[in-house]
Amino acid sequence: MIRIGKPSQWRTAQAARLLMAGLTTTAGLVLTACGGGGDSASASASASSSSSTACSTGNRSGLVAVGLYGDVGTASVTGGGAQISTNFGTSTARTLIADSAAPGVCADASGGATMRTGFVPGGATGMTHATIGAIDQPVFLLSGSTLATNLGGLAGTYNLLRYQKDTPTAGGTATTRSSYATMVIDNSGNWYFCKNVGSCSSVTATGSGTLNLQSGSTDRFDLVANSIRRGTVFLAGTGGARVLAVGEDDQGDPNSRVRGLWIGAPQAAWAANDGNYTLNTTDFGKDSLRIAGTVITANSTIAAAANTPLQGLLTATSTGGDNNYIIQSSAGLMVTANNTGNNFGTGPGYFSFGVKP
Repeated sequence: MIRIGKPSQWRTAQAARLLMAGLTTTAGLVLTACGGGGDSASASASASSSSSTACSTGNRSGLVAVGLYGDVGTASVTGGGAQISTNFGTSTARTLIADSAAPGVCADASGGATMRTGFVPGGATGMTHATIGAIDQPVFLLSGSTLATNLGGLAGTYNLLRYQKDTPTAGGTATTRSSYATMVIDNSGNWYFCKNVGSCSSVTATGSGTLNLQSGSTDRFDLVANSIRRGTVFLAGTGGARVLAVGEDDQGDPNSRVRGLWIGAPQAAWAANDGNYTLNTTDFGKDSLRIAGTVITANSTIAAAANTPLQGLLTATSTGGDNNYIIQSSAGLMVTANNTGNNFGTGPGYFSFGVKP
């Protein structure tokens, strides 16, 4: 989902989305966020855009689930796609039906939730949503059977899009940001990354540390910097279709706690993966878009620039002048991030991720 237009225009764009909820391949597909995707109008549109046909994603077990604010849990799909269960300390289940507004993607049978459940072809990654800490939030899914089990399997150079929430430990207002980064991991699990710049080396790195296999685990790795654990790392898939996911929970700063979700793909020259995508968003809603080459169609059409600001990323500049950064994976995954200035002070950050079923 790409933000098009200035903040004052976002609510108008959401109204257009609700009027055109049944469209999937025309310029009526909306990329625009407005905040608060769980209002009654959105819920009503959600219910009307879904049929009563059972969803058919197939059974899926052993899924790793990573929430928007870094929580790590598990998930499974049963009944051939009729139900998804998530567990982040407490297990919850949702009944799924086919979403007539987004073929191949599942909606909640209740019609009361705006976010969606779906998987890339082959099922290595996917999306759903879950109530974690009393907040129903987007959740990224990875197939446990495809996860890397050794440090050498993590090695590579990755483009990252990150969403982070900074909460002061002494109280006060939490702030959010999104950013792009390059992350490099060697065969021994040493890592470094550079954020918000077009190139990266160990000399110019803005962060570095090691990855260590978690005790008692075969596929979860601790992200460590300055001897402090900052998050949990997973790598799913193979070859150019690999996907890196980080559930961030960084308590290294005595004044605040940063939590969030990072999603990355191997850094390589951008290649088109045309089609219709459905994404869950930090506005706690769902949006759809169509991409053909570098042309993105939603409530309006914009042309993105390939291999900028990093090799393999797309940058789409909205009419309001904000840059939207896009990962478009060969596996059918899409991730977007938008944040003027890319820092906590100029947030709020925006983030979405989803699939081309």
